[in-house]
Amino acid sequence: MLPTNIPTLSWATFTEDIFNEDSDSKLTVSGLLEQLNVTRDTSDYLCVKMSPSEFIQGQQPARRVQSAGHALHVFVNRRFSGSAYGTKDHPEFKYTLNVALQSGVNKISLLSVAIGLPNDGAYYERRHTGIIGPVVLRGLPNGPRDLSWQKWSYQVGLRGEASNVVSPNGISSVGWVEGSLAVQQQPLTWYKSYFNNPKGNEPLALDMGSMGKGEVWINGQSIGIMFLGPG
Repeated sequence: MLPTNIPTLSWATFTEDIFNEDSDSKLTVSGLLEQLNVTRDTSDYLCVKMSPSEFIQGQQPARRVQSAGHALHVFVNRRFSGSAYGTKDHPEFKYTLNVALQSGVNKISLLSVAIGLPNDGAYYERRHTGIIGPVVLRGLPNGPRDLSWQKWSYQVGLRGEASNVVSPNGISSVGWVEGSLAVQQQPLTWYKSYFNNPKGNEPLALDMGSMGKGEVWINGQSIGIMFLGPG
């Protein structure tokens, strides 16, 4: 392969809002559901939300979340609190972090991410994905509080997926931020740019080493899902 000598590309961004309450792909149930049973493999992303109440300002209990895999992003009162993920051989994990609560009602959002699904092997039907629980708050004055059987709202997928922003017809369906105002190194962000096809018949390569997990499209055609992992 040869250098293309294409000038530095100008990028525009669109950042997802997982706190949007107007999603059509939303249901509310008591308890935690297995991820694939909810998404039906229509998306790698499932946002699980709930709003526990009766807390005192300044309490910082430890929150423990058990997931069957593969990755998890935690938000409390619209603020990012932390991330965790399993491994290829052991996708399940337990994640504990301290969360700062406000008085009254708090909003907890757990974004569960699937990174590839098995399609063979023994006891395939018994394998699970996503937040299976328990989800427990520890360090409260009245002892641990299990949130697993509270009412949880489930939102399947991302807005960019629903709007099909990767297609020529859907790319204008969301508001893109251009140029110097574009978001830098922000998770859950879509990026778009335009370039001219370089001369010649040499194959083209994209260096996606700076992307944690994502998918790349050219002219609406996916060229693959990428995610970083141990070699």
